[in-house]
Amino acid sequence: MFRQIMMLPARCLACGACELACALQWQSSRGTAIAHGRLRVRLAAGQPLPLLCRHCRTAPCVDACPAGAMQRDGGRVFVDTERCVGCWSCVMVCPTCQVMPRSALEEDAPGPASPRGFAFKCDGCPDELAPPCVAACPTGALLAYDQRQLAALLGERRRSFAARILSAQAPDTASNYE
Repeated sequence: MFRQIMMLPARCLACGACELACALQWQSSRGTAIAHGRLRVRLAAGQPLPLLCRHCRTAPCVDACPAGAMQRDGGRVFVDTERCVGCWSCVMVCPTCQVMPRSALEEDAPGPASPRGFAFKCDGCPDELAPPCVAACPTGALLAYDQRQLAALLGERRRSFAARILSAQAPDTASNYE
């Protein structure tokens, strides 16, 4: 089952444990010689921010791919590297800049599909019980939710936010009668 990986930037220490776990997972499970993670941690306004594919509901990368290499399986968006022609259309249209080009000159580039390289991105590690990046995070800044859990979490957050807004807008009835 596909799990969406959510991030809590306030908990992130930028330690790189998630990046390393991701790179090692891709190296071991995909049989590549060079480790390339699909998750990156960058600083934004001085604060660490984990960046990874959001698996957009209306994924522009899937629509832009002329070779059909960018595909959707349930909620998961992934790259079929055998079909990728290295045109980078998906890289250019990704709203979160999480589809990345990979050079075919690297010694472990899989598949003969393109001498120009191929796109790569987070696929959510569908074959793993828990995504390695989530398991490796020492502070719990990364969390994995299936669609049902995510809907419940977002619903609770919306209700909580609405309650805070309504309580802040409620008239002070005691002062109205003084």
